[in-house]
Amino acid sequence: MALSAYHGKQLNGDLGLFLEAVKADVYPVGTVLLVEAIDRLGRTDTSQMIHILTGIINAGISIVTLEDGMTYNVHALNGGALYTFSGKIQQAHDYSEKLSKRIKASWNIKKKNAKEHGIRPIFGFPFWLDKAGELKPECQPLLEQMFTDYLSGLGQTRIAERLRFDESGLLPAITAKTVKKTLANEMVIGLWNEAEVFPKAISPTLFYQVQEELKKRSFTPVVTPRALFFSGIAKCECGTNLTFATDFKRGYTNSRCNKRTRRKESCDNSRSIAYKVFEYIHEQCSDNWKYLLLERQQQTDNDSELQALDGLITALEAKVNKVLDILIETPSQRLQKRLTDIESELEKQIKQRHTLTVETTLAPDFITTGEQELLNDEALLSSTLIKCNYEITSHKDGTLAVNFDDVQYKYEVLKGFKKNGVSAYKTRLINHSLNYCTWL
Repeated sequence: MALSAYHGKQLNGDLGLFLEAVKADVYPVGTVLLVEAIDRLGRTDTSQMIHILTGIINAGISIVTLEDGMTYNVHALNGGALYTFSGKIQQAHDYSEKLSKRIKASWNIKKKNAKEHGIRPIFGFPFWLDKAGELKPECQPLLEQMFTDYLSGLGQTRIAERLRFDESGLLPAITAKTVKKTLANEMVIGLWNEAEVFPKAISPTLFYQVQEELKKRSFTPVVTPRALFFSGIAKCECGTNLTFATDFKRGYTNSRCNKRTRRKESCDNSRSIAYKVFEYIHEQCSDNWKYLLLERQQQTDNDSELQALDGLITALEAKVNKVLDILIETPSQRLQKRLTDIESELEKQIKQRHTLTVETTLAPDFITTGEQELLNDEALLSSTLIKCNYEITSHKDGTLAVNFDDVQYKYEVLKGFKKNGVSAYKTRLINHSLNYCTWL
């Protein structure tokens, strides 16, 4: 990965590792360091670069630049090459400094034109915009799916995978990194540096809801489902997720404690339970977890505007702090007016939030169209149930328990029985709550 040589970021990369090795005398005297040119090693402050490079040379290492065939070592520097060496370092720094100023000036002009005249800047646009900066209609549903999937509990890697394999085939190479950047990119609601110069691809409400979710997940790790539906739902009594291993020869999938898999002595739950048992219990408890989904939908309906407002308030507070910092360094009436406008908008949104906190929204007592789609999508359903704290817990005595508020459903799992004189793998569930036995 290329790192900025002007800002000194290269010292955190391979060059930094090389300098550490030089200090540790890893390289013997006479070692040759080949570089394309001196500026490839760094373009930071001249005095700093001279100190770094002469440190390499004084360790007995020669620096050879392929561009001009020059060799810089202790003998060469003592013989007069020091002036050429210093000049090239100074030249590299001056060039980068001028280039940096030109680039910053160019971007400042673009920002000014966007804010004051609504002129759309031209640069490398993200995937949902064409070369002119207009919205690609075919990409809009995928973009909205990305944001709604994240709100439903899916992680960036899982979302990228779903988009790559989408039947439209529009994003075959999208990565989790692109998803992460897109989720935080204001351009999806038409904004660029506080100027509305692009078409809105999703609603601002959805965008600011996701900003709040991003903030929550930055503090709390979220477990998302992977290959199997019950990954993240099935738990061991020690609190760790259960993993599922498939025996392809025998044709069945069993659970095991993830913590015990890594260290046997860390958990004494050695029970292994067939995956089909979890499927059966999940089906038996369907009325209960569907009610959990309805409760969550009610919470979502009540909080959606609040979440959007929280995201907008956070963005406005960040703008206030940014303008204040600039005002401290360069006071101006225009910036003062800008600050007053932002603070006025911030106060308005805070009042709106206060109004919403005393309002209530009734949830429907039936499955809506959106919720029916959720039930048909296993990945989204699994991640949503995880966010509802829905768990099936395995205990070392061979029981599985499912808790809903104050009600607990407990199943005793017995295996290895014979039925009708035929030896076979069987799992018997005994529901002590309802007093019945089932063979699977």
